[in-house]
Amino acid sequence: MDYIIKGGDVFDGRAFSKADVALKDGKIAAVGKIDGPAEKIIDASGRVVSPGFIDVHTHCDLAVMDLIGEERSSAGESVKSNLCYLRQGVTTVVTGNCGLGESGTAKWLGWARKNNFGTNVIHLVPHGMLRLRLFGDKKILSHADIKKMAEALEEEMDEGARGFSTGLEYSPGCFASKEEIEVMARVCQRRGGVYATHMRSETGLGVTDAVDEAIGIAYRTGVSLEISHLKISAPLNALPAEVSLEKIEAARGEGLDVTADQYAYDYGSTYITLLVNPEFLDGSVLKTEHRKGGCYEALKSELESKFNYLPPERIIISVYPQRGDYEGKSISAIAEEFSRPPIDVLMELVFSPEPPFCIFMSQDIENVRSIMKKDYILSGSDGWTQVFGEAKPHPRSYGNFPRKLRQFVKDERLISLSHALRSMTSLPAEKFRIKDRGYIKEGYAADIAVFDPGIFSDRASVENPHSYAEGLEYLFVNGRKVIEKDSFLKI
Repeated sequence: MDYIIKGGDVFDGRAFSKADVALKDGKIAAVGKIDGPAEKIIDASGRVVSPGFIDVHTHCDLAVMDLIGEERSSAGESVKSNLCYLRQGVTTVVTGNCGLGESGTAKWLGWARKNNFGTNVIHLVPHGMLRLRLFGDKKILSHADIKKMAEALEEEMDEGARGFSTGLEYSPGCFASKEEIEVMARVCQRRGGVYATHMRSETGLGVTDAVDEAIGIAYRTGVSLEISHLKISAPLNALPAEVSLEKIEAARGEGLDVTADQYAYDYGSTYITLLVNPEFLDGSVLKTEHRKGGCYEALKSELESKFNYLPPERIIISVYPQRGDYEGKSISAIAEEFSRPPIDVLMELVFSPEPPFCIFMSQDIENVRSIMKKDYILSGSDGWTQVFGEAKPHPRSYGNFPRKLRQFVKDERLISLSHALRSMTSLPAEKFRIKDRGYIKEGYAADIAVFDPGIFSDRASVENPHSYAEGLEYLFVNGRKVIEKDSFLKI
């Protein structure tokens, strides 16, 4: 044997038991009482031995391909090893989410294999990027266009994609008709794939209609549906999460394969221009014709009204290379620093040729808790591969998984350790049909995390996001030890 992990509390994907786990040639060779020889024996007494975590919602492809495309020397090891995820115990990431990312499946998966990307990769075809590649900024697609896009999806699934995603709050996904999505969903269903959707609305004003739309597509096509980063954001963020959860449970009760994922925070992050009507945008950038005259004043009035439910102190600039001095500061802090009205700062950001990513403090923690308790909620960070020390990204890219285990299992006792681990291991593996991961079983890939549940925790915060998790004793990816005592072992 290459390794024997002895005496740990083994979570096999369903339940705990005392057992040893043997690894050989990248696979789990045996589980039980094991007394044979090994190159290395690891004492896991008092430690959890779990399948490596599967993050069902990341944007690692978008970040990595951008950085590699720029041939940036600053990217380095933290990017190519996907270190911010390894240090959380994540061994597999699902990419291509929210309709964004790499629409060339073979190119992305090929790069990941060739460069020994630190984590395994499962890819979804991003609808928005595919649509842009085929049809540019065309809003309404013809039947022939939709057929062409469905054929392209089929080709990418031949290349290894496990389904497709939409970003219906973003351009061009916001222009997609139900027919367009359903044609794609039928291809996906026929191929046994997953349809993951960033819905048309996640606010208290529109989330129930958006959930109805998503479930309706699953009902009419039979596709396996994953609702991305389920939440209720402002305005009306105090609307009980049960309004969405009850609809999901009704669909599941009728036999539909409907699940959702969630990050372990009550604040999210996206482009500042999500506050703008997508009709005014070209991608994430404001269209030229809306930058002057009456359009400018109308937009200013509309945006200022949003401070009524999302005040400027709750919008924090996270990634903005054009003004690095803004990063980590709220709109209200910037306004005070430069003696400007907050709306003028917001207009500056919205009008930028490269609008910033921002953190929006727009959710209610009670809804986060209500969603997390459900047994059909998977874990997904909604983060991306990070260049260590660059900008002020959302801390979820460094801390989502240990945060869930620390705050909601250990500190609050909201959910059990088994419940949390299932959401990170076996449930994602079953949802995305990852046949040899997510469980500790003989013959499965040796993706293994070993940690002390009393110590393993997140350290990243809004103020100090580039802080790796602590307390991960060992991490194996395909049988290779990549983390030991919180230290990265070069791949």
